[in-house]
Amino acid sequence: MTALVRCEHCGASFEVDDRLTGGITNCPECGKATTVPGLRDGLAWLSLVGVAAAVLAIAVVVGRVAGVEYGVLALIVGALLAVVLARFL
Repeated sequence: MTALVRCEHCGASFEVDDRLTGGITNCPECGKATTVPGLRDGLAWLSLVGVAAAVLAIAVVVGRVAGVEYGVLALIVGALLAVVLARFL
């Protein structure tokens, strides 16, 4: 698969291998280094997992304070939020 990149310097659009997502590549037009958009590096994924875990922990605490019924609902909402974060961040 390929990822579409727009050069930060000259504005040229070009495709690169998706393995470069989240990294840097040289623009074929101007030769300058430009960022390949995306979230692929390990530290970014680790941060995302940390955010998801925090959301779930808050849901459990809120659930215990509010009652079991709300706890289950809060846990489901927290899990859905974590999935949305993982999809779009």
